Amino acid sequence: MSRRADRTCPVPGSPCLSVLDDLRIELARVRAREEGRPLTPCRGCGERNRIALGGSTLCYVCRVRPIEGNHVRGTGSGPAVLRMDANAHRVANEGERIWREVGRGDLCTPCVFGYGLRIGILLSRLEVDL
Repeated sequence: MSRRADRTCPVPGSPCLSVLDDLRIELARVRAREEGRPLTPCRGCGERNRIALGGSTLCYVCRVRPIEGNHVRGTGSGPAVLRMDANAHRVANEGERIWREVGRGDLCTPCVFGYGLRIGILLSRLEVDL
């Protein structure tokens, strides 16, 4: 992504609103993918997020490892690495993937931060029902 312009949101039809349409399409794809997967929480720890479950009856933490390193920059590079819950890392990776699909370098600063926040909120709400 190129440098972001620091300006107010442009008029309808602008990059900021085009990203909204692209985001809706991408989130619909994620929901469609997850709807075909098992609808039960993790048998090991009770995790309910569909992305962390990845279609299994055990979440990523219970299947693979409890902690992973997450590069702060979000691209798998950079010196700062946070150790975090592996399930949360899986959700964060999905959010980064979505942002790479829909994000544009010509978005205004408020939309860059706002879209990132909304992606995180929407992905964290993809839970199986009890």
